Amino acid sequence: MGLFAAAAVRNGPGAKTTQRFLLWAGILTAWVTLDDLFMLHDVVIPQVLHLREQFVFMLYAVIAVSYARRFKEQLFRRDRALIFLTVVFAAISVVMDNGHAIQVIVGHPVVPQSYLVEDGTKLLAQVSWAGYVGRRSLEALRGPADGG
Repeated sequence: MGLFAAAAVRNGPGAKTTQRFLLWAGILTAWVTLDDLFMLHDVVIPQVLHLREQFVFMLYAVIAVSYARRFKEQLFRRDRALIFLTVVFAAISVVMDNGHAIQVIVGHPVVPQSYLVEDGTKLLAQVSWAGYVGRRSLEALRGPADGG
């Protein structure tokens, strides 16, 4: 959605910023989707690049925060609830995915290991983000005359 909208957005006031915002939203969405599909952070990156899964999560967090800082005006202009839900569900999913690491740190299980909770919250984060990017893409394609 974001990639298509970035390519199709009309020229006008703020069009370049909107295009960059949607382009990077699309790139991040595509990467996270590919990561989930091919288990990049679970298997591929640790085995091929010899980077620990926790490091990969930290790297993803740095990228997400960098995106949020760079595009904070566009990101938080509308649909803040969807952004909030995305962050909350993604955080729960990451905690569930790293339950074993947290257990090592605190010395006892913090959360029961449940793939339903991990993958369910991941799905809810993806749906929230897709809703957000979809709404922002539609807004950008409609242009300023329609409330963009």
